[in-house]
Parts: sequence; C-alpha cells; structure tokens
Amino acid sequence: MSLISTSTLFHFTRSANNLVGILKNEFRVSLSIESFEHITQYLPPDSGLMPECGIPMVCFCDIPLSQVENHMRPYGDYGLGLTKTWGMKKGVSPVLYTHTNSPAPFSSADHINLIGSLGLDRAPDDLKALALRAGLSVYLQKPYEGFLERSPGRKEKVRFYDEREWRYIPPEIESIPAISPEDLADPIKSKPVRDQVSRLPPLSFEPSDINYIVVATDAEMLAMVRAVRSIKGKYDADTVDLLTSKIISAERIREDF
Repeated sequence: MSLISTSTLFHFTRSANNLVGILKNEFRVSLSIESFEHITQYLPPDSGLMPECGIPMVCFCDIPLSQVENHMRPYGDYGLGLTKTWGMKKGVSPVLYTHTNSPAPFSSADHINLIGSLGLDRAPDDLKALALRAGLSVYLQKPYEGFLERSPGRKEKVRFYDEREWRYIPPEIESIPAISPEDLADPIKSKPVRDQVSRLPPLSFEPSDINYIVVATDAEMLAMVRAVRSIKGKYDADTVDLLTSKIISAERIREDF
C-alpha cells in the first residue's frame, strides 16, 4: 500500500555545498517570501500585515520518497531527511492550508483587527504576550494554491497543498519585523533584518535524527562521504560509517521508487 506521509521530514536544497553546510552548521533560519492575501483581503490597508512578506523559517516536506520527484524539481536534488519525532520535539509543525472562503483567514483577520483595537502599546504585558503568541498562527497558514517563482521573473501556478509542508518558526519571530519582497531584494534596506535573522540560533539535530542524505547523482555519493568525514569535531568514525549508509541519490530515487 502506498504511503501518503512518512516518518521522515525532508529539506531540499540546490547544491552539495548547501547540504554540507547544513550537516556542518545545522539548519540556519532564513527569510522566505510568503503570501497572506487570503487574510489581508479582509483587513484594512493599515492593518500591518502585508499581502506578501519575508518570514524567518526553515521548511520541510512530508512526502514519501516514491512521490518526491516533483518536489525536488523546483527545490533541488540535495536534501536531508530527519525523523518526524525530531521535528515534533523541535516545534516543527505542519502548515494549515487554507483558501479565501475558509474560516481560517476570517478568524485570523478578526484576531488582527482585535489586536489593533486593543491598542497593544498601552495594554498590559500579559495581554501583549497573548496577542503575539496567538498571532503566530498566521505564519503557519499557507494558501491551498498560488504562484511559485520557478526562475527569475517567471512564476507558475502550483498547488501548495501537494507539498505537505512542515514549518519551523523561531520563537524570536516576535522581535523580527516583517519585510516586503521589494525591501528584501534591496541589500541596504534588508540588511538590518537579515543581520537579525543571521544571529538566530540554528535548528539543531543529532546524527541519530538523520534518516537520509540525498545527493543528486550516484557519482556524488563518494564525495559526500568524504565531505562528512572532513567535518572535524562533529562526526566520529563510527558516526560517519552510520551516515554513509544513509546516503542515497536523487537519480536512484527517480529510477527505483
């Protein structure tokens, strides 16, 4: 019987260097442009929530290897698969897929309007904290479908629901201002927010949390073994041997799964 979901959360990237960087430095939080038009259409222009903005996060997918080919196409043929148990312990959560007629965006819009009406600058600290924590649910929503930039200047309509995304939102997000796509593309305007995000602690994992290390081709597997061995002070010989057994290629996944 084919699986709909697995016990592994995958994070895919576009290069072997990126993958080795994750193995060496763990997951670094980065800014991802996300759409919130399903919510902002019910809000006044001065609500503070932008239709699109950069949110600090780390993204994963819950897709079996037998179905992951289409996901690798836009996101890359290099990846790390970690146990779902690890993800849950770290607060990684499945996103809520929604659409304009779903109750979720209505509820979120009502919540944001309520925060505005309370005047949180004058509210007690416990009320501020409650409002900010509840607001995190907004960042765990994703449109059922929308547009994905496949290459610079070329967007394609996709069904995000098929990605079965899980998302890590750092607790420090409350202190990081949202940034528009235009400002994020500007090195000067985005520098303060990028610097703030770069100082966030990594999303850590242990070698025992790793189920798969994915490289693009069979020919790259030996190079990945050598790269893991070269990470001094992190993986001992026994751990390298164990991780070596978990290396698989995207080429093999496409042919055998």
